[in-house]
Amino acid sequence: MPAIKGRARLAQGEKGPGALPPAAYFFAAAVVLVVALIAVAGVVVLLHDDSKPSAPQSGGPLAGGPSPSVYSAAASTDVFAPIAQRKADPSPLTENEVFDNKTIADKDSKASLKLTTSKLDARCADTVWGQALVSLLQQARCTQVARGVYEDKRFTAMVAIFNLADSTAAGKLVTAADPRTGSGFARPPSDEAAFGQGFSTARGVAMGHYAVITWVRRADGSGSETDPKLLSLLVTVGPPPAIVGRVADQSQKN
Repeated sequence: MPAIKGRARLAQGEKGPGALPPAAYFFAAAVVLVVALIAVAGVVVLLHDDSKPSAPQSGGPLAGGPSPSVYSAAASTDVFAPIAQRKADPSPLTENEVFDNKTIADKDSKASLKLTTSKLDARCADTVWGQALVSLLQQARCTQVARGVYEDKRFTAMVAIFNLADSTAAGKLVTAADPRTGSGFARPPSDEAAFGQGFSTARGVAMGHYAVITWVRRADGSGSETDPKLLSLLVTVGPPPAIVGRVADQSQKN
């Protein structure tokens, strides 16, 4: 998570010890701790998810839009307790905040993905397909959705962040997004048809009052549910640095 690590380094100052008051150093340490906890939580969620991944499906649009071949979901954990309610984290997401990190690098897959498309929508219904999912977004009092697509020559990844009322609503959304429910799925902000071709894998994780869906695929459509490079990339893509930053901010206030 280069952007967050960079934030911690900036908090420490460029001019050496003494340039900032002690409180700044404690805050930097808190950010690093939150990042470490969330990184561990991400690996645990992927490897020990209570909900089993959906069975592989044939590629192509299903009931109105593309779906991943394999999907898993997880409810929010204690790591995200500081932002479990939107009333504790009321400021809307901004484009600069969400899309500040223009590159996602993953050593295991040897990928260096650059942000090619980004979009911040206030009309949540426009960001998904499936009437059931649209209705759920309305019930969850969705106020905005941030979506970004990152690509290199071999991989493509999408990140979608749904700003909902609370962690319960976020958990319901990531569960309903399972292709086996037929409720619908998140729409990529660009090149939607490509995500429905060949093999792809996704996961939905409730992170406090945010529902985060990450979706990765190889450019040639190859792969399987045990593909180590796709699994590694899926972990690296999430959680988004913007959400990590908000957890750190609220932890500092509390």
